[in-house]
Amino acid sequence: MSADVFLQIREEESGMTEKWDRRFLALAEFVAQWSKDPSTKTGAVIVDSNNRLVSVGYNGFPRGVNDSPERLENREIKNCFSTLREQGF
Repeated sequence: MSADVFLQIREEESGMTEKWDRRFLALAEFVAQWSKDPSTKTGAVIVDSNNRLVSVGYNGFPRGVNDSPERLENREIKNCFSTLREQGF
């Protein structure tokens, strides 16, 4: 199953190779699995110019908001609470 991926794309001059692109995209797809949203699983990976992880994140409710199945399955309610969770390194 493929996840929507938000990834900062840099120009060729940055030295980012296709190998690193594939690694970061795979990581974003893995992180997307952390989302409890049954219909939209989105992962994000932010890296610096030296290919070091800066942050990863996934879509979900903010910390402290009950992510019950009833809320996750009701799109109108879900959209009121949804954010992109981010964990900085």
